[in-house]
Amino acid sequence: MQHNKDFIKLNIAIALASVILGIGFWSLKNITQSPTYTSNGTSNASSSSDSTGNSDVQMSIGDKILLKREIAVDNSAFQSAKENGVRAMANKNYPEAVKFFEEALTIQRNAPETRIYLNNAKIGAESAYTIAVAVPAIPQNNFNRGGANRHPANALEMLRGFAQAQEEINQPDKRINGKRIKLLIVDDNDNRDNAANVARQLISNKNIIGVMGHRLTPVSKIAAPLYAKEKVVFIAPTGIYSDLNRSDYALNPDNRKRYVFRTDTDSEIAQKQLADYLESQNIKKVAIFYDSSKEITYSQELRRDFMKFFENKSQGREVIDSIDIATLDDKFFDKGKVDRVIQKGAEAILILPNFNSRESALNIISAMPPKSSGKSVQLIGDVSNLYRSITLSQGEKAEGMVMAVATQLTEQNKFYQDALSLWGGKIDLAWQTATSYDAAQIFIQALKGIQAQNRNVDREAIQEQICSKDFKATAASGETLQFDCDISSTPKDRVKLVQVTAPDPSKPNSEYSFKLVQNK
Repeated sequence: MQHNKDFIKLNIAIALASVILGIGFWSLKNITQSPTYTSNGTSNASSSSDSTGNSDVQMSIGDKILLKREIAVDNSAFQSAKENGVRAMANKNYPEAVKFFEEALTIQRNAPETRIYLNNAKIGAESAYTIAVAVPAIPQNNFNRGGANRHPANALEMLRGFAQAQEEINQPDKRINGKRIKLLIVDDNDNRDNAANVARQLISNKNIIGVMGHRLTPVSKIAAPLYAKEKVVFIAPTGIYSDLNRSDYALNPDNRKRYVFRTDTDSEIAQKQLADYLESQNIKKVAIFYDSSKEITYSQELRRDFMKFFENKSQGREVIDSIDIATLDDKFFDKGKVDRVIQKGAEAILILPNFNSRESALNIISAMPPKSSGKSVQLIGDVSNLYRSITLSQGEKAEGMVMAVATQLTEQNKFYQDALSLWGGKIDLAWQTATSYDAAQIFIQALKGIQAQNRNVDREAIQEQICSKDFKATAASGETLQFDCDISSTPKDRVKLVQVTAPDPSKPNSEYSFKLVQNK
């Protein structure tokens, strides 16, 4: 009998312990959950940041840090001020958040995540237009090492473009009917496996009027059909694959409306222009250095498109060799690879690196024969990874190199000068900074057009405005952005040929630069 009583007491004790542990677990879960955002961007700490129940999607309007590193050199004062600002934002103490974010930017101005958080903090609880920006943010702790998914430059270059556009439109005399733009930063981690999850969460948040970003085109290709199906405007600043065009019409065959756009060029258009350029120069034999990595197929897509437009053996045009640079040793590069393709008769060399193989691409440039050798070999570059100052730093070896790009930046245009002022000195204005700025300008101009017509701002109205015949937005380059939505997701005339040009001897301090190829 006593045994039975003891048994009953034991079971009661176990049950009570289970209840206590359950309450403790529930409390801990609610304390550590990430906040969500209302229509004016305020946080709600009592509910999960993931409306679909998947807590692995990280996002922030300023109440958490997503980029582990914004600056190359550790600065404890900057980091401390930024962390204090984030804590204040999480507590909805917006004046305090503004103070700390401004303090952080006084210490280090070239910090785009902090700049976006400052602009969001200034909005506070006021009503604003919220746009999500998806970038690869979290796994970035080292500025000097790591692959395409690990280097901070990828997120920072995009965020600078988004931040500069937000900074401009949120000025008191520039606002859209008195309202400002709030940016919600979302980490997509360059991860194709999680792309659909990210897209679904953004779609489900009805306060988000549109989405910009997804650095990798393979990520965009997965997310884009989901945005299109739910009629959310999505603008990819770095999407080049031609089949991104087909994300809309295949899903919306009845109304033929387009919801997916890009501000980069289209790979087919770009490679056709390069092929046409070589044909105009009477170049028949080309060797290609490309990256066969399975993780990122960018290089292989460009190679395929170039060969489709260039190779025509009946007219004597052919690719005489394709060399995989994915496994080349950057430190012990075999310069003989370049010599051998020239000996085979290559009149031009097309270099198509991924981010990871950019050092090998620079080694190929440095291995080119000097101009004085009399061996005239035309260099052709890729759309993104070589349109940077690192190519110009190759000097004479890179001189004459031609590449097809979405936009041409010069130090004279207003965007560049404003960037110098905003970020506190000369920075390498990568093309994706400009194309991200352009994506924001498209949303901004669409919102202005809707307000001018006294229409309600919603996702459908934004799509209709972008595709209207009179829609125009101004790009970072100063050119006009317009779409023919019946034909393409790419802005009209969104490809230019630029060439590495030697310094002008008549101008003091002149340097190597990218200049438009002159039609001959």
